Amino acid sequence: MNTNYPHFEKPEMTVDLVIFTVNLEQLKVLLVKRAEQPFAGFWSIPGGFLKSTESLEDAAIRVMQEKTGVKEIYLEQLYTFGAPARDPRARVVTVAYFALIPWQDLPQPTSKKISDLGWHAVEQLPELAFDHREILDYATSRLRAKASYSNIVYGLLPAHFKLSELQKMYGCWPPVCSRRPAKRTASAPTARPCSTNSRNENSCCWISALFFATS
Repeated sequence: MNTNYPHFEKPEMTVDLVIFTVNLEQLKVLLVKRAEQPFAGFWSIPGGFLKSTESLEDAAIRVMQEKTGVKEIYLEQLYTFGAPARDPRARVVTVAYFALIPWQDLPQPTSKKISDLGWHAVEQLPELAFDHREILDYATSRLRAKASYSNIVYGLLPAHFKLSELQKMYGCWPPVCSRRPAKRTASAPTARPCSTNSRNENSCCWISALFFATS
């Protein structure tokens, strides 16, 4: 099979990460300030070009570790963004991921390509580089939707946490929490006393049901 297509363009491929956390009962996202053109001085979501020897997921994990130093976190492929003019340098297609990590202060960047980084409330975002506002809005919608029917918010909590902390966590998604908490009925799940809550699949199920059932 002939695989030589010199007359076809070869677009660049990148991965971009929308990294969420919760602090002071606010959903926040990690942004980095660019030190180089294009969009020097603008905030953006962290990302990087795909290396020829790595998979998309490997690239996303590498970018995550380089930017936060965090390992073994919740990571999910989000969507592919490929508008022709999304990057003024070249034709660049990006595969976006979103990640969840418990709240923590992060070290300042050592890369010369970044002048600053920090957590920003998703409801109070600065102007972003490239099409990163579109990517971030898409990721926020996905996260809020999944929080209504799954135990995804466990990725935002430490390994051990109190039930009250979990309840506060669900309060960080106003569209989801417009639902009223479930009324206690004979068939409703009953909380079992526990000093700490592990990320047990069975406990996740009934806790989600407890907070999201409609009265």
